Amino acid sequence: MEVNVRRSKKETAAAKDKRPPVSVSDLVLHPDELNHSISFSFNLRKLNEKIDLVSGYLIIVLKSRQINPPRLVVFPSSIKIINGAPSNFRRGQQFAIRYGKMVKGVIKRIKNPKSFNTATIFAYSFQGELLLKKTIVVSDVDKTS
Repeated sequence: MEVNVRRSKKETAAAKDKRPPVSVSDLVLHPDELNHSISFSFNLRKLNEKIDLVSGYLIIVLKSRQINPPRLVVFPSSIKIINGAPSNFRRGQQFAIRYGKMVKGVIKRIKNPKSFNTATIFAYSFQGELLLKKTIVVSDVDKTS
């Protein structure tokens, strides 16, 4: 049985564009050893002008490879990582952007907050489609205390 799905011209053009619909830039981490936390911020931008609004869930994973097995810290903290991916994307931080926005957050109750080597940012649509998975080496970002 064949199902015909009608798409608007905008949706068809957007589907042909293979770039991720969002990008992440300017990641900044602020480790706070006194309060055992890391505050973070980054720019989330919509890349495809043909799409009016991009929305979904964000999940940030910090990884320390100095420990074996590597230590993971996840924001929001209620999410578990299974086989390298978030177990329940719907527990992520909701976002909706027309152009771009600054995303900020704090990860609390962390031992040795300066020890993380990588940050991976996942963006999912509300339907569960992976919109973006970007891993950034922490030494490449502004890591101030």
